Amino acid sequence: MSACSDDSPSERDERADVIDESDVKQDEDAIEPDAGEQDAGDPDVDEADADESDADESDTISTDAPNLIFADDQVVAAAESNQVTIRQAKVEADAFVVVHQECIDCLVPGPGEIVGHVAIEAGDHSDIAVTLDHNVSNGQTYYAMLHEDTDADGTFDFVEGGQADGPLSDETNTSLVDSFVVNVASIIVTNQTLDDLSTTVNISEIYSDGAGWVVIREGACADDGALIGEASTQDGSTVNLPVSLYRPALSGETLCAVLHADTGLSGNFEFDANNPDTEDAPVQLADDSIVRAQFDVMVPDGVPAVRITLSNAGDQEYMVDAVEPHFFGAGLLDVGNPSMGLMNGWRYEIVNLATAEQPFEFIVKGSTAGGFETADLIVLSQAAPGTGEGDAEIDWVEDGNAMRFTVAGESWTGVINVNGYRSANATGRMRGDVAVYIQ
Repeated sequence: MSACSDDSPSERDERADVIDESDVKQDEDAIEPDAGEQDAGDPDVDEADADESDADESDTISTDAPNLIFADDQVVAAAESNQVTIRQAKVEADAFVVVHQECIDCLVPGPGEIVGHVAIEAGDHSDIAVTLDHNVSNGQTYYAMLHEDTDADGTFDFVEGGQADGPLSDETNTSLVDSFVVNVASIIVTNQTLDDLSTTVNISEIYSDGAGWVVIREGACADDGALIGEASTQDGSTVNLPVSLYRPALSGETLCAVLHADTGLSGNFEFDANNPDTEDAPVQLADDSIVRAQFDVMVPDGVPAVRITLSNAGDQEYMVDAVEPHFFGAGLLDVGNPSMGLMNGWRYEIVNLATAEQPFEFIVKGSTAGGFETADLIVLSQAAPGTGEGDAEIDWVEDGNAMRFTVAGESWTGVINVNGYRSANATGRMRGDVAVYIQ
């Protein structure tokens, strides 16, 4: 197969930690058709198509064709960014697996300049490593092609217009070739507005060679700030990954997303910055730079940090159905009338699915002393005016079943402060304790 253009491809830009989103080419082949559009159940599907489909999904080549090649889209290892892997090849005689860079200047994009090759013996092969003459860039398309070894010397002698070691063809005289898209371990993230929760950021795209972690750190990437959140990511590409933070982000704050490998116990983040041999260390590129990306966040006024969703068990108990982010739900789930620990200065949203039957109230609990009984003091309520609802620091907002408030001001941290909650309709049974934690 000759190159589509004699012009060598333009030199790529030097890689940065952040890959511009426009540089990432989407893999159209990865979009699977709807079940109704597939012809797997069509009796007219010919046997060759069925064999080829089976070959794509198995670890061995099952077709009777004498020569075949299959390549998959892939993320290359960060330290081996000039090496690609061809999933399978089958040849009836000694041959070469040849990798062509895509000809982007051609009228119809296709195989262009040869950028790597490796000799293979007759038989079946899998996971064939081919070293390229350059480091790959994100979204680059390549073509894996079989070439014959015409003089059986194991040396690749193909030249444009020559006869030696030319492309192998099938019975229809079609070259045996398979395209694939390569990405480098990288993170793509954009500046964003956190308009749902101030403790959740979104990472646009991640390319990871193996399972990994996206870690969020405070400040600019160069500062190597404190770790404030992490989320696991799968092998290959991941799009729109939410990462929960251990604290609310501040409006205008700069954060850094860092890609770590998952080399220890799967699903457990075990990184220890003080241990040079730590598991789950940051991923480094061939030039030893860390795979990371910096971004800024804006947090509109009134956005909560934590969302708690409540329901009821009749008129006996409040139940917590969900907490976002999930790690703030420790001790709240699967417990009737659980004790609530709230962080001073944080904004919360409580969604009470039982508002109509059991309106929620924050209270200063009443007491009995010396024969005198003091009633509960209602501070915030879905049913009646509370003493703290006009406090600008609390910024009490009711919106249907939802109530939003900030743990701030004398009502929360003064001498007489919120220390409980209850239902306005079952004040003696549906009630629990509240504690405020000062950071």
